[in-house]
This record gives sequence, structure tokens and C-alpha cells, in this order.
Amino acid sequence: MKQVKWTFFCTLILVNAFGQDLNIHSHNDYLRHIPFWEAASANAMSIEVDVILLRDTLFVAHEKESIRSNRTFENLYLEPLRQSADLSFSLHPSLQLLVDCKTEALSTLALIIKKCEAFKKFLYQPETGKGVKIIISGNRPPASDYNNSPPYLFFDHQSIDDLDKISFEKIGMVSLPFYKFVRWNGKDTIPALEREKVLKITQSVHKYKVPFRFWATPDTPEAWKMLPELGIDFINTDQPIRVSEYLKTNKK
Repeated sequence: MKQVKWTFFCTLILVNAFGQDLNIHSHNDYLRHIPFWEAASANAMSIEVDVILLRDTLFVAHEKESIRSNRTFENLYLEPLRQSADLSFSLHPSLQLLVDCKTEALSTLALIIKKCEAFKKFLYQPETGKGVKIIISGNRPPASDYNNSPPYLFFDHQSIDDLDKISFEKIGMVSLPFYKFVRWNGKDTIPALEREKVLKITQSVHKYKVPFRFWATPDTPEAWKMLPELGIDFINTDQPIRVSEYLKTNKK
């Protein structure tokens, strides 16, 4: 087993050495065969993890029925930051962990911060502009409390109706559900009216110089090509390695 793991890490280092900056968002990353590392080998810029607070532990799961004792936020997503440094494994220079809180906002966030403190040297530091950002999604505190968070912590804003009324200092990205705006199936040509609707949304967000993501987008090669053309900053995918290979092959 140790030999298999070592071979895998060596392969990751080789793949990573020839990688490129790709705005891949590894959706529900904890469902990958090897969480964190598969997305990292694809040079993903954004990695999503759902967390549930239970008995003073942050478990990685979508619902309580899926909880496993060894699958914690610290084990699967914070420790790999230390391990990647030990392995001289280059992560995406703008890597972010999108932490989707499935339990009560304030108590879950408090424990996220407590766990992150031991890994601060790997997290975003405004003085250098380097380090991994933690983006809080799902259950979040009121926007008025965002500025009380540590410098490495940002938030996923999920509305475009109030962009002219909020402060963007702690907004890491804006995210919306694809299906509420677009019916495109990711295979045929996107209808002109839907294309214009998406362009209008992305332009309204980019006006404030923050990245934009749709979730629940089609996960097809046609979508991987089209979404960046529409100004969407992340390719939301359950197949980060396939997307990476596709983008490298089709790089203009």
C-alpha cells in the first residue's frame, strides 16, 4: 500500500510539473477517488468540500448518513497543504478551498477557523498576496460580519440582485445555480437568448472585479469549451483530470 501511494504521489509531481493555470473547480471533491490530490494534479484553482459539524469534529460529507470517522476536514484538506509543501508539489498559485457548510453557520465557521489556525503558514496572507484562500459557502454568517474574519477567509456570495449594495472586501467569488437561468443541455448549440443572458450576468459581476461561478452546469466537453467563452471564471466539474486534459489538448 505504501508503494502504491508513493507511486501515485510521484505521478502527481510529474503531471503537476507540466501543468498550466486552468480555472477548474472540482465540485464535491471529497467524492473523488483520492480527494484533494486528483484535483491538485489537474492544477485545479478551486476545490469544493462539504463539511458537517458533529461532536466538535468537522466531518467531510454531504449528509450525516455519509459520515466516516477518518474523513475529516483536517485530514483530507488541511494536512495535504502541509504534505504538498513537504513534497515540493506546486499547487495552483491562486488555489482556494470552497468550504460548503452544511450545519449551523456560526459554530461551524468557528471550528473551521480554529482548525485553520494550525495551517496559517499555508493560507492566504495579504502582505504577500500568496497562500490558499478559504472560501465559505453554504450556511454563512450575515454579510455584515464578514470583515470580522481572518485574512485568509473569504465568502461565496450567491446573489446578483444586491451587488451595488455590498462590500466586496471579503467576497471571494459570486456563485449562482445554472438551472435557474439557463436550460442549455451542454450538447447542442446554446440558444442566442440564453447566451446573452449569461453574458449579461458575468459582465454584471466582473464590473466589481470578482470571479463568477455557475454550479450544476453541464459536465461535457461542449460546456467546458463554452463556459469560459461566456465569461464564467470556473469550469464546474466532477471530472477535473478529464477537463485538464481536454483544455491542454484544445489550448489555442
